[in-house]
Amino acid sequence: MTEKATYEELEQTESDLKKSKNALQETEQFLVSIFESIQDGISILNTDCSIRYVNDVMKKWYSEKLPLEGKKCFEAYHDANKPCDHCPTLRCLESGKTEIDIVSGLSGSDVEWIELYSYPIYHAETGKITGIIEFARDITQRKRVEESLLESEERYSTLIDDVLDISSVGTFILDKNFKVVWIADTGKGMNKTLTKKIFDPFFTTKKKGKGTGMGLSVVHGIVISMNGAIQLYSEAGKGTEFNVYLPVEKSLSEKQVTNSKVEIQRGTEQILLVDDEAAILTMEKKMLERLGYQVTSRTSGIEALEIFRDSSNKFDLVITDMAMPNMSGDKLSAKLTKIHPGIPVLLCTGFSETMSEEKAASLGIKSFLLKPIVMRKLSQKIREVLDKSMVKQT
Repeated sequence: MTEKATYEELEQTESDLKKSKNALQETEQFLVSIFESIQDGISILNTDCSIRYVNDVMKKWYSEKLPLEGKKCFEAYHDANKPCDHCPTLRCLESGKTEIDIVSGLSGSDVEWIELYSYPIYHAETGKITGIIEFARDITQRKRVEESLLESEERYSTLIDDVLDISSVGTFILDKNFKVVWIADTGKGMNKTLTKKIFDPFFTTKKKGKGTGMGLSVVHGIVISMNGAIQLYSEAGKGTEFNVYLPVEKSLSEKQVTNSKVEIQRGTEQILLVDDEAAILTMEKKMLERLGYQVTSRTSGIEALEIFRDSSNKFDLVITDMAMPNMSGDKLSAKLTKIHPGIPVLLCTGFSETMSEEKAASLGIKSFLLKPIVMRKLSQKIREVLDKSMVKQT
């Protein structure tokens, strides 16, 4: 090999290295440009949860904590000295799969709630996880809307209770066992087709967005739970009259106050909640979170089955609606119990649907709850199912 050839080879090698370096820089700049153009927060973490890179969105959200690089994510984002409970990033490191959860933002920050997606980064040659990419979506506004919806629902429930507590106007004693509350109007009235459906959950004659179809269904559920009854009389063009029959009992109001304090039961278990109605799902999720439970929610049986298949051991209980498109609650239950035979499933169903305890058991359903869902009954049923499941395991 001549001295000239060696020099030319060195020049070629140097040129190739320069091109490779430029290509890597261009690729890096391209990726950074993509990350910076995304409106969600992006963090790249090492396997010890230390922050390697953040985009401008994260820097804006956590401007008072800069610089973020080099800090542990739980220190920078949550002012904590240890990893957060139910951290999706830790689950991702363990499972090697994408993990999703809703976590709180930094106290005092405008970003109060975050939907966090954790994706594993694999080494091209060894196949080992070398880091995690976190996509953080600000859902603070969505959570505030959910809070507003729940407050409206609670005000509405209070209004219903006030109506049912009427004791002098529009009431009379039928006999020593029942008091009747009657409510009548002189409006358009209803035909027989409407009167047959009027108490069904989610049935409404109002335009979309103007009514939930839960008002009379909630009233019906409350009255039936008190061992009462409702009779409806209506004719088209002649108005409508409701007669609400309530059992008379000595010191009934005092008993109800005492029971309401005793019967609300709480817990901290992980629950997978499934309902195709977004508004109902939001209300029930908030209800469960107020009871202390950790809730993962999905709007379809197919989505629920997918997340359960990926992390079945994460959940202590599944609560699912019965009537859902593509995959009904009973079919979902059968598939879940094949994956995890011991998982308790609580099925929620409208009172117009036929579902006996025997049929529920044959489908792998541990229990079921009639709609509309009332927090006290829901809390009791959850503890009943979970505690029974724990006894069987021991």
